[in-house]
Amino acid sequence: TGETGIAIYATNTQDTMNNISVTGNVVKDVDSAAQNGHGIAMTGNVRNLHIADNEIIDAKTTGVYVQAGGYDDAAKMPIGITIVNNTIKDIGSGTPVSNYGNGIHILGGQKVAIIGNRIYNTNEYGISVAYAAGALADTIIDSVFVADNLIDTAVDTGIRAIVSAATANIVIGDNEILNCGNDYVNMVTTETTAITMIKIPWNLRFTISDGVTLTFTYGFSI
Repeated sequence: TGETGIAIYATNTQDTMNNISVTGNVVKDVDSAAQNGHGIAMTGNVRNLHIADNEIIDAKTTGVYVQAGGYDDAAKMPIGITIVNNTIKDIGSGTPVSNYGNGIHILGGQKVAIIGNRIYNTNEYGISVAYAAGALADTIIDSVFVADNLIDTAVDTGIRAIVSAATANIVIGDNEILNCGNDYVNMVTTETTAITMIKIPWNLRFTISDGVTLTFTYGFSI
């Protein structure tokens, strides 16, 4: 395809789109040079979106992209997103778009589960979870669970979490992360934020910024 392979765009003025499944698709060669060269993309006012069992190969921008819409209205946030058992590889290869090249990229949202995906060869991050800009930046990335994913070969970092609120609940657990150019896990925040790590590998490399409380299930924190 030239542009995004599968796109679900809900505008701020539309009624909520509910109960959408994107499953069992093969998306290849998304070669747009613009910032919409995603394999699968969802933005805006969506509830209960299930993205599972897809194969995404060679997308210029992002494998799976989820973005909040209506930054000034919490009712417009995507809520209830599951991204499960997808194979994503060769993202941002060739001449990548600046600041993209992520296997899975979440930019704002609530109740997000990223589980059991296999991500190979990304030009930036394997998985990126970040808050969106705007009036509700402190509340619109919340209750995110990232577990049991395989990330092999990320040019920058395996899993990146950027949050800006003490209420952001992010759990990163039992992921296999291999061959990253920088950190295996990188956590950045502008405020005191709790991030829980479960079943971390003994050789995990990570970076945390001031204000992050990093808690391990083994009973100690940094």
